[in-house]
Amino acid sequence: MEPFRIFDFIIVGAGISGPFIADELCRAGADCLLIEAGKKYTRKTYPTNGLDGNSQLYWSGGLELGHDCKLAFLRPKVVGGGSIVNQALVDRFDADAWNSWRSQSGVDFFNVEDMAPWYDKAEDAIEIQEIPAKFRNKNAEIFDQGFKNMNYQNAPLRRAQSNCRLEEGNCCIECLNGCRLGSKQSTPETVLKTALENGLTLVSDTEVIRVEDNKGDIRVLGLEKGGGEAIFRGRHLVLGGGAIGNARLLLNSGFGKELP
Repeated sequence: MEPFRIFDFIIVGAGISGPFIADELCRAGADCLLIEAGKKYTRKTYPTNGLDGNSQLYWSGGLELGHDCKLAFLRPKVVGGGSIVNQALVDRFDADAWNSWRSQSGVDFFNVEDMAPWYDKAEDAIEIQEIPAKFRNKNAEIFDQGFKNMNYQNAPLRRAQSNCRLEEGNCCIECLNGCRLGSKQSTPETVLKTALENGLTLVSDTEVIRVEDNKGDIRVLGLEKGGGEAIFRGRHLVLGGGAIGNARLLLNSGFGKELP
C-alpha cells in the first residue's frame, strides 16, 4: 500500500455489513479500505474440523465471557464474519421483532414496510434456496411431524446457498467452518468479491484499536498480527464490527455518548 494514501472511506470489519457497504461504495467509484482483524481464507484453506474451526475463526478461540461469566459469546473473527460460521438462514424479522426494537431505540423506520426494500436489495446480491422436502433427514421429519401434532405452523428453511449438490448425495455438513463448495453465499463469495474487482483494498489480520477524527481527517490505528502497528488515513469512517466490536472501539477511542 502506498504511504500517505488517503482513502475516501475506511471500513472497519469485513464480516457481513462491511463488505456490503464496501461493494456499494466501490460501485459508485469511491476509493475504499476494508480492515479485518481475522484471517482471509479460501475454499481450500478453511478448517476441516470443529476444534480447529472454533479456535481459528472466533475471537478468544471460540468463547468470550462477560465480567460475571454468566453470559458467553461466540463472535467470529474471520474475513466474512458471520457469513462464514453461521448456517446462512435468511428469514426476515417479523413485526414483533421490529416493534420491540423500535420501542427500545426510537428509530421510526424499524418496521416491516420500511425495511422490506433493504431486504430486497440485500437478497438481490445473493442466491437463496429453500431446502426441498425430499432432502430432509429423519431428524427434520420428526421435527415436522411434532409441529403438526401440536397444530403449529412451520415452513422450509430459506438458506443463502447456490448449489449444495444434494441431488448427488452430498452431505458435507461443513457449513459452520466455511464452505468448501463455494455454495454458501458468504460475503467472500458474493459482495466482497465484486468489491475487490471494483478496486477495494482489503487488509486482514489487523485489529483496529483506535480511531481519531481531526476535522474530517480520519486516522485509524491498527495492530498487525505480528505485533507491528499500522496507521491508515481516510475522509470517512464506517464501523462494521458488530455491536460489541463497534462499542469497544468507540470507547477505546475516547468516545462515550458523544460522537464527533
